[in-house]
Amino acid sequence: MTELEEAEDVEIERAPVEDVTMEIFYKPHTMLLLVFVSVGLSLLVYFRNADRPVEDNLFTGACVMIGFFLLISTMIMPNGIFTRPHPILWRIVTGASLAYLLLMVGTCFLTLEQARSIMMYISPDLKGMDSKSILSKDYGVNCFNLTWARISADVDHFVLAHFLGWVVKAMLLRHYVLLWVLSINWEITEIAFAHILPNLNECWWDSLVLDVLICNGLGIHVGIWLCRWLEMREYKWESFKDILGTKGKIKRVFMQFTPRFWSETQWLNYNTPPTRGLLLSFLMIAWQ
Repeated sequence: MTELEEAEDVEIERAPVEDVTMEIFYKPHTMLLLVFVSVGLSLLVYFRNADRPVEDNLFTGACVMIGFFLLISTMIMPNGIFTRPHPILWRIVTGASLAYLLLMVGTCFLTLEQARSIMMYISPDLKGMDSKSILSKDYGVNCFNLTWARISADVDHFVLAHFLGWVVKAMLLRHYVLLWVLSINWEITEIAFAHILPNLNECWWDSLVLDVLICNGLGIHVGIWLCRWLEMREYKWESFKDILGTKGKIKRVFMQFTPRFWSETQWLNYNTPPTRGLLLSFLMIAWQ
């Protein structure tokens, strides 16, 4: 990446706001936010009923923790490329995405029953429901009955969701190979978790042809075409396989553990007379 591209990345990340007419909304108010959070948290802690069940306390604590994290996100997250209606909105979106990722990571350490109990606490309507209650259509039966009526029956709103989703993914990643790998891996993920959610159980032609090749494939191509039509910047994801020769690959592996660039530092200015005199003195002493 050249210095110009790095400068463009920094400029995009900071995304300065132009034509500011009300400066009060674009100046940091860190102390005011700190006072607001401290007062609100104190009131919530001291005036809240402490005799509630432990589940209620944990849920309230998690909600307050996420809210506090979103408030911190308004100060520490980058603006991003969007500045309308206000950069704070997109900082909160970034913080919410990160909070969701952390929640998913924490869920990986729960058993299936524990995760279900949490979902049932959040949404009591899920109690007593099984897979048949949420299964709107059975996609994995009579897979070899390939008739036009059967195929058209499987074309529902999920087809449009697949297509539009991969259009957006293509506009974000802008790389054919990476997009196709993600598309195929997602279908493998659906097959792996079909025993938990039967709605993911699909016929082979539904997964391979209708999803991967048609919906996902068309979405990928349309997204890349939109990027080129809108003259958007292309992303070049450098592959390790593009490096020619074993020596070059080994060198690249070792370079991964070195700094990305070096800054030259001169502790002594050799162009000044005192420094030159000192160096000549050392040479005279060394050669005596």
